[in-house]
Amino acid sequence: MYRFWQIANPHGVLTAIGAFLFVLALLIHFLLLGSQGFNWLADAVSDGPAEQAAAPQSAATKPN
Repeated sequence: MYRFWQIANPHGVLTAIGAFLFVLALLIHFLLLGSQGFNWLADAVSDGPAEQAAAPQSAATKPN
């Protein structure tokens, strides 16, 4: 293994691995956002205000 690090620059290899993992993470997140079952942004927008408006207020939270 030491011969590999004599040929390759360790700083360049670690930078390339970090860049690859960052691009992979972005790809996975955008694929999930594009799917209907795992899009957490659309779920938060569609469920938030509708549930609050439909939920009845209790006596303790009603304004006077």
